[in-house]
Amino acid sequence: MNSICFMMSLVLANGPSLILVFHGTLNNLQFDNLRLNTSSNTRVYGDLNFKNLISKTTNDFEMQGVFSNLSSNYRDLKSLLPNVLGASIPSIFGKLGNFNINGTTKITTTKIDADLDILTQIGIARSNLSISNVNNIETATYKGKIIFDDFNIGKFLEDPNLGKISANLEVDGKGFKKENLSSRIKGDVYSINYNKYDYKNINVNGTYQQSVFNGALLVDDKNLKLDFNGLADFSKAINAFDFTANIEYLNLKALNFYNRDETSEFKGIVEMNMRGTSLDDAVGNISFNTTNYKNENDDYYFDDFQITSSFKDKERFITINSPRYH
Repeated sequence: MNSICFMMSLVLANGPSLILVFHGTLNNLQFDNLRLNTSSNTRVYGDLNFKNLISKTTNDFEMQGVFSNLSSNYRDLKSLLPNVLGASIPSIFGKLGNFNINGTTKITTTKIDADLDILTQIGIARSNLSISNVNNIETATYKGKIIFDDFNIGKFLEDPNLGKISANLEVDGKGFKKENLSSRIKGDVYSINYNKYDYKNINVNGTYQQSVFNGALLVDDKNLKLDFNGLADFSKAINAFDFTANIEYLNLKALNFYNRDETSEFKGIVEMNMRGTSLDDAVGNISFNTTNYKNENDDYYFDDFQITSSFKDKERFITINSPRYH
């Protein structure tokens, strides 16, 4: 196929403009220093290469891009390049609002490799991800690294209990929405807002799937010093817990978990296997080892003891194995 070379500069009175230089063949077309401004305030600045734009097969298309400035939003970007990006951007990316991107991408019919810095209306994200199964993008798989800087993860996942997060994480999972998200997560969470409290200094290594966490957490926050290993399931109406937690310090009042006492501090080793929506209907076992609870009235120290909660014919039974305290 013959090679072509073309240069064009177009500026319209109502704002849109296009400056481009392209060369190559229709199945290997290179755009150098592309500068595209649309009437919807989308900007695409950078170098693009398209392979197999016209091909007898349907699965050999490839686009590589080096973007110095890609400014747009989910709706406008899909409209601008519907055949290239229409099926490759998860719908949840609409939560980002207007965004500005710079970095490199490689897009095929089945895979996206993206090394990008993304400034959005809900925070900053830096990603180095490989995304597969993009022909079914809502359940696509992904693997790589992602950095969040003051990013509102609660708005992104539509979870009212969550707020902003700053973190450096390795991820290996699939899905982008809360209802189908399943990912292995490893790394450091510098801060995350949960239940209107900003937790600091968390190391995480576990799996998160549809509001179920199973793994290990090390927390070194001023109001929570914790070594957690196990499962916490918030995916259903009835929560489930099966874990061991070594709690060096827990300020229940500061974390907005318990406000009945003016001072509410706890430490000890807790083993829990329980289910329930609250303390009023919880069933299962919880064991305490060398625990201390402090309120404004006194300090309470306990040796090892266990509490068992059960129901029979709507009547509740609670068994405590005679703790010793002083």
